[in-house]
Amino acid sequence: MIDAWMTASPDHAHRIARLQHLVGEPLGPVTLATAADLRARVWAAVDNTLGVPATVTRPQPRPAVAPPKQRGRLMSRGVMFAGAIGLVAVAVLGVLIVGTNVFRARPSTSPTFARTYTADRAQRTTVQLADGSTVVLAPETRLTYITDASGARVATLVGEAFFTVASQTHRPFLVRTGVVTTRVLGTAFDVRRYASDLSTQVAVISGRVSVGGEMTPVVLNAGSTALATDSTVTVGIRTDPMSTISWTQGRLVFDNAPVSAMLAALSRWYGYEFRLADTTLATRHVSIVLATDQAAETMNTVKALLRVTMTFDGNIVTLVPEHGVRTGVHRQGLSTNSEREVGR
Repeated sequence: MIDAWMTASPDHAHRIARLQHLVGEPLGPVTLATAADLRARVWAAVDNTLGVPATVTRPQPRPAVAPPKQRGRLMSRGVMFAGAIGLVAVAVLGVLIVGTNVFRARPSTSPTFARTYTADRAQRTTVQLADGSTVVLAPETRLTYITDASGARVATLVGEAFFTVASQTHRPFLVRTGVVTTRVLGTAFDVRRYASDLSTQVAVISGRVSVGGEMTPVVLNAGSTALATDSTVTVGIRTDPMSTISWTQGRLVFDNAPVSAMLAALSRWYGYEFRLADTTLATRHVSIVLATDQAAETMNTVKALLRVTMTFDGNIVTLVPEHGVRTGVHRQGLSTNSEREVGR
């Protein structure tokens, strides 16, 4: 059970490692004989770090009751296991206390606990990191932030986020998406890679960043964008870099984007699950600007643009082409794979 708990999350193993650092030696096998001593050393380390007077009396655990002889072997193992579980509970409690009261006062070279921030479907969240940086999370996004042992600020991202990084000399800021790492010192930029994406999109609004993974990092200047896979980085220049972060201002900009990509974005922002009666519609391309906070108006706009009827069943929306309409016909705002629309 303890092994499963430690492997369930890197943060769990990190907590145990931090506890070992506090106690001053590795945590060995737990028995009834060693549990009491280890518990005392944990509290001593916590009290010493927090400056708690030695006169403070800690509550003592209930003494173990000697098991009946006829059940000695079974009961002894049960009591030892219960003692081990109890020790883990005390250890986690001690680490939580120290984590909230002491770690922030330690030198920057000491690692801190990971903090996780999430934005659910149809939700946009703004978070303030401990270093003063601000991050805006798009819907269905998960961000884990930690300061590692070297002092580097490390953010692990699944989804899309817009970063405004506080510049701190000698303390790089890293954003990890799979094996791709975006490294900055102080800048504003957008990073996107959902679980279903095959590449990481990086758009730099101000400052400079480097993007790399298993390949040589590529430096991006303000106004640049890049698509990075696990092995390549493709750099492009946007004429309007602000369109990349338009979602932070309440607009979704689609420039010759597949209908499937537009519906995936609307699914995240409005909480709908779209189903197509004619799957060929997903391959068509659209260019349009939609509002993130006007679901009803947006749905009507999409309905008219794609010339479909919409059937709602809870959060499931089925799109059916209007009678006599061929999804491959080109018109304003909608184009085939080989064509690009002129108007918007």
